[in-house]
Amino acid sequence: MHATSTPATAHNHYDSQGFVTRRAWNTLQPISHLPFDVVTRIIRFLADRDPAGLVAIPGGGRRLELGWIRPATHVYSHWRNCALNDHALWARSACEVPTKQIFDVLSDRAGSMPLVLSNLRRWLLVEDVTSGSPVVPEHFFSTFTRAESVQLALRPIECSRVASLLSVADASLSLRIVHLHARPDATDPDALLDNYWPKEYSPFETPSKSNIEDVLFSSFFIPIPTPNLISLRLFHKKERDWVPNTSELLAFISSAVRLESLWLCHWNSNPSLVPREEKLTMPRLAELVLVGRRTELHTALARHLVCPRLKTVHCDSVVGRYFHPHTHALERRDVLSSLQVSDAEFDQASCFFSLKVTANTVDVHMGDFSDYHPEDIARPPHAELASSPKIDQSIATYRPRYLSTYNASALRSRSAFYFRIQSTPGDDLDTRSSRTLHWIVDAYAWQYTDRLCAVTTLHLGTYDPPRPIDWPEVLAHFKSVHTFILNRDHPAASREDGPIAALTRSVFAGTMLLPQLHTILSDKKTPWRAVDVAALRTLTKARARCGAPPLRVRPLRKSDGRPEILQYYANLLPT
Repeated sequence: MHATSTPATAHNHYDSQGFVTRRAWNTLQPISHLPFDVVTRIIRFLADRDPAGLVAIPGGGRRLELGWIRPATHVYSHWRNCALNDHALWARSACEVPTKQIFDVLSDRAGSMPLVLSNLRRWLLVEDVTSGSPVVPEHFFSTFTRAESVQLALRPIECSRVASLLSVADASLSLRIVHLHARPDATDPDALLDNYWPKEYSPFETPSKSNIEDVLFSSFFIPIPTPNLISLRLFHKKERDWVPNTSELLAFISSAVRLESLWLCHWNSNPSLVPREEKLTMPRLAELVLVGRRTELHTALARHLVCPRLKTVHCDSVVGRYFHPHTHALERRDVLSSLQVSDAEFDQASCFFSLKVTANTVDVHMGDFSDYHPEDIARPPHAELASSPKIDQSIATYRPRYLSTYNASALRSRSAFYFRIQSTPGDDLDTRSSRTLHWIVDAYAWQYTDRLCAVTTLHLGTYDPPRPIDWPEVLAHFKSVHTFILNRDHPAASREDGPIAALTRSVFAGTMLLPQLHTILSDKKTPWRAVDVAALRTLTKARARCGAPPLRVRPLRKSDGRPEILQYYANLLPT
């Protein structure tokens, strides 16, 4: 026993020597000489992906894991120095640890840097929150005046307390971002819920001064000062005595003269209170998002708001009472113009245009959608058609942690809106979809000729058996299209009433349609019928004789990227 034992002093000496050796070796590695800004970006990425906090262990129980802290501070001395000097890192990460003692240590490392207080990650971990228990750590409340950003899920018992803290002048001056989600049951984070506010609620006085810029309320509302408000997002509200009615909400919005982003998502207010004749000008509004089933409210707001600097519009949905034979063309043009990006903000560099029409719905995209795959927009409509998949996914699944703060530089010049067409007596359903498609293209051509001429990717479709579309009349407006989406709901290539036949006839008539076309995206089943392949090859040869770019066909569906499918399309047309 004595022969195999190592004296404590020797053991410590061995460990210290090994530590010194490892540190010396680490110092020589290239990763130890990265610039400060590169190292801090890496560490912040690690902090977001692997936060410190309590984690479940097999067999039950919790243990504290340091997550990113250990690799950032215990491997390379250079990294440790970078981490300790990045005060914003600790200000953002301290809230991830629910233990007050560790929170105090980490927040002290932030120095004078304002803190970020967020419990959203912990709240989304179902096993870490007991149903009905408070979800905001007690030490958060005592540090409100040090916080720059507050992103909290709240129980009903916590709503009033947070509201009272926000009414304190010191908190209102330090805060820039306030995202509050009132939730009755943390075990069901995906549910879309009503308001849960204590019955003893009484309005708080609004501070006269405030630096709050970004506000998101879900199932929750309190008066907030608006002088510096830039972004306002309201989710999931039903009528209650303590929330503003439509008139009060409009008055509240009108006082936010610096507002750039407005979201009303499942926000159920009374559309009859929106003035029909008066207009509300929002001089700086760049982003407007209206989502939910209250189509009358969206219609009224779209007509009421005047936004000269609008850059991004997402409206799902409005009532399409404007698309029937008795509606004057000027009225159709007026409602379309209220859902468009302003001319000064419109970017024609990469313009996508998609128009999908059924007997009862219209779905329109126009602008820069380069961050989407074409299939996401051109896919056939379904029961709950989403006019912007990414936005609707965040709202429908209700993952508040992924609803990031407003970022003006991330806005793209585009509009997306969805009409639900109201039927009228005597309306011919068999011709409604193709007729509506013509009306909308005509309205765009009358008001936005330059935009249609700038379109580079085009998708037009009707998904009910319609009367034939006058393809020459429709396609004549699009001079710059180089990519045309031909999906399964279009007539076959060999059909005389389809777009391929119309393109071929235009070449033989000496009036070539889509003169810049070089790519067709298709989701039609492979292999194609011989007559359809022959029709497409006839078009290709005719255009080639007139000096047009050679055509190629590519799969539309992301799932069709298999080598054999790509090879089939590559061999479809002669080179």
